[in-house]
Amino acid sequence: RTWYSDASTGRTTDLVINSGAKTGIQIGEEQNGTDWTEVTATGIEFTAGIDTLALKKNWGYMEYQYVSILEAGTSTEVLRLWPGEAELVGGGTFRCPTGGTCYSGDKYVDTKTGGDVTINFDSPGAGTYTFRTGYVLTSGNQTIDISLNGGTAQTVSLTASDSTFAEVDLNNLSFNQGDNELVISASSGGVLLDRFDFFTVGELMPVSNEEDTFGPNAYKLSQNYPNPFNPSTNINFTIPASSDVELTIYNLLGQKVSTLLNTKMNAGTHTISFDASNLASGIYLYRLKAGDKVMNKRMTLIK
Repeated sequence: RTWYSDASTGRTTDLVINSGAKTGIQIGEEQNGTDWTEVTATGIEFTAGIDTLALKKNWGYMEYQYVSILEAGTSTEVLRLWPGEAELVGGGTFRCPTGGTCYSGDKYVDTKTGGDVTINFDSPGAGTYTFRTGYVLTSGNQTIDISLNGGTAQTVSLTASDSTFAEVDLNNLSFNQGDNELVISASSGGVLLDRFDFFTVGELMPVSNEEDTFGPNAYKLSQNYPNPFNPSTNINFTIPASSDVELTIYNLLGQKVSTLLNTKMNAGTHTISFDASNLASGIYLYRLKAGDKVMNKRMTLIK
């Protein structure tokens, strides 16, 4: 969207794929700076693997809400990219789907006159976390109450100048392995919450990390090889009997980034290949669930 009220035929933005040639996309009708207009570029070609898509405005005021990638010649949406999944280069401001400024590109939650915000978090292991959120205050300093898994709420004070983004941390939160529910209550409203981050403190402590390497009940999850790796590695595991097996990959924020296996497998030793071409460098957790066992190990991706 943009805004203008003149006799021109619109404003043009340039779409660039992988630093290639520019494709002009034109907004052809008069704009009011409020409503979003959907325009389409056809014949766009991507390469296998990771691609970079850039929207480059070639004049002043222009905002982008999202990018949808469709199957050629159809209306089938393959992927939708929001501002939080984009990098802002050369200045400017991200805008939320419903209008207003987005902090770090994420879509914010407006508590208006009061209400609760529920955040679900799937932790790969039981452990201690720090929770961080960004916020904007619209009517002076405020307080919010944060509770984890139905426990006693902790009151957190929020201070900032009106319409200025700030951050607040809540430390030493004890998460369970698996599903966790964190609830933020802003009873008086006037708080815009945005970008909910979870950071591990020390080592994650899985519920079960034993490896029975001897006897008939031998379960084993081996260290991946090579490690560190780029971009692919192998993961070996052994199960003593036919079992439902789930092998998943998490980042250190506890976000699941890949499911490698979720099926029934026969007894024996198995090797699974993991390709991390679409992931950034860093430390990742891989978790094996088989029978009544849950085992975790770390691996390092270096690009």
